[in-house]
Amino acid sequence: MRNDIPSYFKDVRPTGQGKWQAKCPAHDDGTASLTITSTADRWLLHCHANCHIEAVLSGAGLSYSDLSGESSPLVESTLEYDYHDADGNHVYTVVRKPGKQFRQRKANGEWSLKGVTRVPYRLPEVIKADTVFIVEGEKDAETLRANGFTSTCNAGGAGKWQADWSGYFNGKTVYILPDNDDTGRDHARDVQAMLGRGVIVELPGLQPKGDVSDWFAGGGTVEQFREIVSSSPDTTPLNPGKSEVSSPNTKTKSENHVIPELVEFAPFPTDALPGALPEFIRQGARAACCDESFIALPLLAGLASAVGNSTALAVKRNWTAPSILWCVVIAESGSGKSAPQRLALSPLRARQRKLVREYDLAYEAYAKELEIYSKASADFKKAKPGAMEPPDPPIAPVCKRVLVDDTTVEALGKRLSENPRGLLCASDELSGWFSSFSRYKSGKSSDEPKWLEFYGAQMSVIDRAASKRPIVIDRASVSLTGTIQPGILRGHLTADHKASGLAARLLFAMPPRIVRRWTEDEIAEHIEESVSDIYESLLSLELNIDEEGEAKPYFCRLAPDAKRVFVKYYDRHNRESQALDGDLFAAYSKLEEVAARIALVIHCIRHALGETADRSHVDLDSMASGIQIVEWFKSEARRVYGVLQESQAATENRSLIQWLSAQSEPVTAREFYRANRSSVESCEHADALLTSFANADLGSWQETPPSELGGRPTRKFILTKLGHNPLNPWENEGSVQDSLEDEPESPVYGEPWQP
Repeated sequence: MRNDIPSYFKDVRPTGQGKWQAKCPAHDDGTASLTITSTADRWLLHCHANCHIEAVLSGAGLSYSDLSGESSPLVESTLEYDYHDADGNHVYTVVRKPGKQFRQRKANGEWSLKGVTRVPYRLPEVIKADTVFIVEGEKDAETLRANGFTSTCNAGGAGKWQADWSGYFNGKTVYILPDNDDTGRDHARDVQAMLGRGVIVELPGLQPKGDVSDWFAGGGTVEQFREIVSSSPDTTPLNPGKSEVSSPNTKTKSENHVIPELVEFAPFPTDALPGALPEFIRQGARAACCDESFIALPLLAGLASAVGNSTALAVKRNWTAPSILWCVVIAESGSGKSAPQRLALSPLRARQRKLVREYDLAYEAYAKELEIYSKASADFKKAKPGAMEPPDPPIAPVCKRVLVDDTTVEALGKRLSENPRGLLCASDELSGWFSSFSRYKSGKSSDEPKWLEFYGAQMSVIDRAASKRPIVIDRASVSLTGTIQPGILRGHLTADHKASGLAARLLFAMPPRIVRRWTEDEIAEHIEESVSDIYESLLSLELNIDEEGEAKPYFCRLAPDAKRVFVKYYDRHNRESQALDGDLFAAYSKLEEVAARIALVIHCIRHALGETADRSHVDLDSMASGIQIVEWFKSEARRVYGVLQESQAATENRSLIQWLSAQSEPVTAREFYRANRSSVESCEHADALLTSFANADLGSWQETPPSELGGRPTRKFILTKLGHNPLNPWENEGSVQDSLEDEPESPVYGEPWQP
């Protein structure tokens, strides 16, 4: 135990007998927020900014033994480590109690993490950083943070890292620091394998089971730490083909002038939708200052779920297209993507509130009936045998649902059994949905196979943990909509998700970023009412009850001219697919049916609006609209998969090109460098990058002569071309049926189906 503890801190001043105030070394302290107290057998340190004791000690170059003469901490109160999601929301807390006992608590205070999506420690800081250190526990993360490094870990210690976190670390330099034992080294290798990147750094001189906090407490300095890290061998380089490892105090900057494949974003074909929907999308996009696809995709998924199991399209005798769509908007955090989704689904939310009110009233009546039944049942038990009939118990009401946000299969199975029309799973952030596929419970397999059943409206049998009786759903129908950030999506689209076909079932939109500005625009009230009426009309479609009392969809068919156009589309689509491979080929295989699914939804809307009197046949106009929209999804799939699969260097340069596209005037190399320091190293590097863009015909240099006062000529770069338009077969060629006019008629193999 040292006697000179106050001298280790800056701006220290006595405040009373055995008490001092000083600046805390664990944060940028401008108010001397650290209280130092001397007792008979120890020193007590408390930072009023809630810095952890480990971080304070590490920042001052002290250890626990300096405070008390003991090698382990004498903790008088628990330590709490808060975990936040990507948007900075507090999701749970790890509580460290004396004796290295750990408990985990939800943000609402409940001592459980059931249903909570796990995240890396200090995730918002990780997202912003270029270089990240991964350690085994929160104490070590705080130690590194106190020394100026961004650090993270997982709750629960070694072996609890999650593979679906990889997206958070794309484009970053990653170092992994194991504890000095076999468990720590195994954990480090597991993390490295799951990330597919990362340099494992073993610190010299550690005692058995020692960690980075012990290393700093033992006299290690920041300069020594940087030297050890930068000289550690990199067996899994972050960027393929890059042999040097950036030191921890420098940012990763690509020297590679890779030009990404630039496919210009095509606007969503809003006018392909019927009734007031196009105007609702346009006015909503102006009001929310967002791209129209931000509203169109959740609207499509919401309308598909409103049709649900009430209607299906029998393309052939053994090919039925259900009204199920999975729509995903990809956009960076802060893009304002949540409000448009709420707008598109507002009629469904209104219907859900109405159903809850009806349930509340029904439950009040049920409670009264239950009270009467309880009294009658008691009287029956007291009565002589045969003196009275046993009372019938009341039937408990069920809260009907149109919307869910719980993505666990067992919870969804219960909801589907109570709502055979089907459901919409709507989530502001789909990361939790993806994460549910990697959580294994009591030895059971992932939820993913069940979700694939939900996409196809297949029979689904779901085992329940608390009951031997499974949940059986004849036609499990769940549409899906939500948003996700591109970097997180990269991490979630694992090889398993691609191989299973899960990724291929997702309909993506990734519109370019829009500069948000204040607007007085709003959606006209009569337009909102018209869209609400469409939802209500679709929700009122009843399920058919067959001869055995089973609920079945109403099956409609293709009108002859609609089938002729669909067959031509089908053949051309599959010829296009043959030129593809990998993920895009898989996506095209699922898009084949999406045209029929969208045509079905449009048909149901048009029938509700009175635009078509024949409910039994999907006509040419509905099919043409379905094909037009799916062709847009095809072009967007090519663009999105291209972006998600490109190299880090290409991604960096794509961001730079997008920055240039947002500039209203040409820029100099110096202006370009100053605005993009995280990716551009110097004015010379900026000049070389801009020249590579000019050589790729994306722009050109412009020479501005000296002014009348003299000086040197100015050289500025202007972006003249963002990319090429994706192939839209109908574009500039009139209608969809016009674009298919030259498509040869398919030979018919076998007898055509006559329903």
